[in-house]
Amino acid sequence: GDGSGGVDLPVQCNALIVGSAGTGKKAVALCRAKLIRDLGNPVQVLTFSRCLCAYLQGVSRGIGLEGDISAFHSWFERFYRQCYGSRPPQEGAFQYDWPRILHAVATDPIPKARLSHIVIMEAQDMPKGFWMVALGFAQHVTAFADDASGDYGVVQASLQEIHTALGPGSAVIRLTRNYRNTFEIAALASNFAGAARFGPLDLPTRHGALPVVWRVAGLAASVDLVSGYERENADFHVGVLVPTKRMGNTILECLQGRTASPVQSCLSGRGGDAGPPDFGAAGIMVVPFGSARCLEFDTVFLPEFQTYSGKMDPSQFRMTMYSMVSRARSNVFILHSGDEPLAPDSFKPGLVELR
Repeated sequence: GDGSGGVDLPVQCNALIVGSAGTGKKAVALCRAKLIRDLGNPVQVLTFSRCLCAYLQGVSRGIGLEGDISAFHSWFERFYRQCYGSRPPQEGAFQYDWPRILHAVATDPIPKARLSHIVIMEAQDMPKGFWMVALGFAQHVTAFADDASGDYGVVQASLQEIHTALGPGSAVIRLTRNYRNTFEIAALASNFAGAARFGPLDLPTRHGALPVVWRVAGLAASVDLVSGYERENADFHVGVLVPTKRMGNTILECLQGRTASPVQSCLSGRGGDAGPPDFGAAGIMVVPFGSARCLEFDTVFLPEFQTYSGKMDPSQFRMTMYSMVSRARSNVFILHSGDEPLAPDSFKPGLVELR
């Protein structure tokens, strides 16, 4: 199917909507949430990451949903306290005691009028225990999940476990059309992912430049390329996606004062960050891999490729590259430096331009 299937679902149902990168899950989720709310039903949109939460809040301002979108941990603490008058029991930092929470919900059910519907992004990243109680918090749940999950070892629940938790008769819809990438970017991403694992996917018909693999002198040269590109394309949204926050902080500091627009980041813990990032503003956004999933940019830079190519578990590397390459709508630049040559099988011939 395509992106319309999730919107056309009856409001009074539970559903799992599954799709690979670029298939419109965010757009369908926001449209479904707006439909539910416009029909007079309270709705809560949840994300696992704060970065995606900020992104969705930004793009939903035009439809008035931004107040209904929250990151999971902040929402769950607040909602549980409203319902039970105390913090949810925990086993450790951000680790909830789900058996005790399940017992509380079973013995003292939450009034169904409190929340009509939850729409959940990044469903496979939500704690597995949450799915045991999700229907205790709301009458209906619509879950959106990436069928190419498992890339960072953080996946908490399988698609089957989520479907089972949604109950008998819950709908399952698969999104197969790629709306985001050019054909060239989707082809490279699919090569990393392996089509056999994720089933059929309709490659986009929009064409563009081949992704570029660019050998540079070092990180400073990468920063030069990024800053120069941004000044020449000041209206572009440019994602600089990095494997570690340390590398991200270094790049962020090197970019200061060298760009047409202020450089933003999703590097948590930086005292200089003023509130959540503004994804509506053009310019550069520096984002670690773990926060970049579900985001999208006109152009993606992947600096210091040699620091993780060949260093990760092969399966993790392929899934990381699949996920990061597919963040780009139009352009991808993979930058590597140092004396170590690229492995001969790093990129299939014809899928990239080597510089």
